[in-house]
Amino acid sequence: MNNAKSPNSEFVGKRLENMRWKRGLTKKGLAEIADIDQHLISAFESGGKAPNREQAHRLAEALHVKESYFYLEWQSDLTQEDLSFRAPTKTTVRNKNAAIAIAAQGVELRSWIEKHYSLPKEDLPDYSFCVNGGDGPEAAAEFLRAHWNLGNQPIGNMIQLLELHGIAVFSAREENTDLRFDAFSFFTDGQPYVFLSTSKTPERDRFDAAHELGHLVMHNSPVHKETKTRESEANLFASAFLMPAADVKAVCPFNASINAVKNLKIRWGVAATALCTRLFQLDMSTDWVRYSVMKGLAKEGYRSGEPGSGMHHEKSKICSQALRDLMKRHEMSNLLSDLCQEPNDIASLTFNCLPIVKSSPQFGVKSVGLLDSRQRAHDLGLHVVDGGLELDV
Repeated sequence: MNNAKSPNSEFVGKRLENMRWKRGLTKKGLAEIADIDQHLISAFESGGKAPNREQAHRLAEALHVKESYFYLEWQSDLTQEDLSFRAPTKTTVRNKNAAIAIAAQGVELRSWIEKHYSLPKEDLPDYSFCVNGGDGPEAAAEFLRAHWNLGNQPIGNMIQLLELHGIAVFSAREENTDLRFDAFSFFTDGQPYVFLSTSKTPERDRFDAAHELGHLVMHNSPVHKETKTRESEANLFASAFLMPAADVKAVCPFNASINAVKNLKIRWGVAATALCTRLFQLDMSTDWVRYSVMKGLAKEGYRSGEPGSGMHHEKSKICSQALRDLMKRHEMSNLLSDLCQEPNDIASLTFNCLPIVKSSPQFGVKSVGLLDSRQRAHDLGLHVVDGGLELDV
């Protein structure tokens, strides 16, 4: 895994293109904001021409980054084909490009955190054989639960479970734009990543996390499959991983009523419609009962949400601990300076874990009380190792 990027004496056009994508701007839109001819924007991005200092300054202001951001080494080679999107057919090219830009920022942030903290090692088996002539997604989910020693018990926190096994998890959003992101995942340099939307219910976020986990363990192979087949397999994996057959059969009655479904869904932290579908998958409800329960749930608003849900959105423990530690050590400016990022960009990647209070002329970091380093690390669940800190996930 590559660590923080080093300064470059030359303007890096790919950084301009990616940040423009992330902000949801066309070349024309950026040209108007920065007051620079559109053909020059194209030349800057392609590397055919480099902006002068005044133009670079305008571009930085228009895109809300430090000017030095454009001069950092660029090592990301992610493309749309590398990312497994939760809803690929509904994701526009504009949103996919923005997702690539967000993914690149996430990779850089992960590399920086890895450089300064000791993180859990990747522990993700390849179960592609399950869906390439094997016993299917259900078996893959059972194998992974066994490998991670989960038994058949409900999963308390999906994001922290993924992080515990070395998967980097970030949020995908961009403020002040009409960009809309769904979940996506990918591998780069052997490191698995999952990016989650922050606009869904907590229950649907958990399912998305399990869905992307399915892609990572089942679809990280050169075997070509239709997108619809891959998505169906990932959905089946997510259902089986979150709601193990043995546990569902032990707890749920046959042909569970709509009220039973609404009450039982809490056990697994899933949407009511997801549990209804799972019961049908396991032959625990007839087609008519499933249809009737689904129809009733739709009337009560369960198609678009989870009325009365008391669940809270899960967040990254690694990001939360690392950012809180940096804040308390007055070292947040190191992260922001190294990556040449604004606080809002870090917050958008970390489920709003960055506790920014107000902006400052430099980078907007308001200082908080400085505690003894070892006591502070202990309070945050961190361990001092070799001069750095180890995250206790």
